[in-house]
Amino acid sequence: MAGLSQRAAERLRRVPAADDRLEQLESRVAELEAQKRLLEKQRAETEKELVKEKRCQERATFYANSFAFGLMGTILGLEKETRALKRELEACTKANADLQEGREALEAREGATEGKLRLERQARKGMVQKPSCFPLTELA
Repeated sequence: MAGLSQRAAERLRRVPAADDRLEQLESRVAELEAQKRLLEKQRAETEKELVKEKRCQERATFYANSFAFGLMGTILGLEKETRALKRELEACTKANADLQEGREALEAREGATEGKLRLERQARKGMVQKPSCFPLTELA
């Protein structure tokens, strides 16, 4: 029985050491759980920030794309308007050339008409003179 009591005494001696060790381990577990909760909280906050940042980036991309599409639409509209203006300018230039030709033809007709009228008036008055560009046949 003496052996049993020695074993029991040894166990009793180890029990307080085991209790201390158990308390240390429980304390460490509590610390780790507190750290875990803190890390989970930080992770959740970080995820929220990432989602918020992603949303901001998506908005910025959307606004940039909207602006770019708006610019492209404006450029296309300006190009279309430029082509229309070029066609109009070509038409006006052709019309001006046609008007100039018409004026020149009219002036030529008016000049010819004035010359005919002058000749008719002179013929009525009996003063028709031969133009000086014809050679004089009477002198020969």
